Amino acid sequence: MKVVLKSRADGAGVAIFAVRYIRLPDLLVEISVARANGTYRDYMKKLRKEKLLILDEWLLLNAYA
Repeated sequence: MKVVLKSRADGAGVAIFAVRYIRLPDLLVEISVARANGTYRDYMKKLRKEKLLILDEWLLLNAYA
């Protein structure tokens, strides 16, 4: 996915990034599945290649549950 990001602070800069947007609950499920089927290392390598990883809904999870 290509996204154009504008700086709201100064309005001067525009950059184009390849972005991966994922909800944290979905990411945790994908990681669990990767661990279960033995593709955890490959999945982590894939995530490391992302220029920008946006995690949404991370405050909605109860960290102490």
